[in-house]
Amino acid sequence: MIIDESIIADGVSVPLLVKLIEKHQREKGDYDLLDRYYCGEHDIKQRSRTSNNVANNKVVCNHAKYITDMMTAYLVGNPVTYTASEEYDIDALVNEYEEQDMANLDSELVKNASVRGRAYELVYADENSKPRSVCLDPRNAFVVYSNKATNKPLFGVHYYKRYNVDGICIGVVCNVYDDTLIMSYESNQDSWATMKLADEQHHYFGNVPLI
Repeated sequence: MIIDESIIADGVSVPLLVKLIEKHQREKGDYDLLDRYYCGEHDIKQRSRTSNNVANNKVVCNHAKYITDMMTAYLVGNPVTYTASEEYDIDALVNEYEEQDMANLDSELVKNASVRGRAYELVYADENSKPRSVCLDPRNAFVVYSNKATNKPLFGVHYYKRYNVDGICIGVVCNVYDDTLIMSYESNQDSWATMKLADEQHHYFGNVPLI
């Protein structure tokens, strides 16, 4: 999504987040359709005939899955390797990547990008303050960019609903990541408009950590 930077001159407001989330949710149907096609649940399988004299053959040739699996294998079938010139020592970085199985994450990101046309990686610090990455579902995450020529990322958003054991929504959560802060908005109602800022902390990565 692209917005004018002046809109967030005084910070990211709840009304702005509500508008962005509602706009993003309008794309959910497209993501669900793409997921169904990857899984082989094509529309033809729901077809019915009004006449008993007409055959109702339902044949699926899942090119969507074939293309995605082949492309993923070609791109990251061999794990991505990271190198640098001799003046830079990146051993610590490579060790962290190996420790968290970055090759598997790369594969998941490529698959998401192929199936849904979007892939989002969140960089965060775990309970031991070690940098980690996770692949987020594009149906619940997006990045907002500046409308200037550089299209600088302004902030990332990861939002979701909370459910109890009976599957009833008991609240919503929206985490906003800019280049310095993680801002958590929450509500105990099934409504994005009722969110309030619940927590705010620094992430120290120096850039928007939702990529």
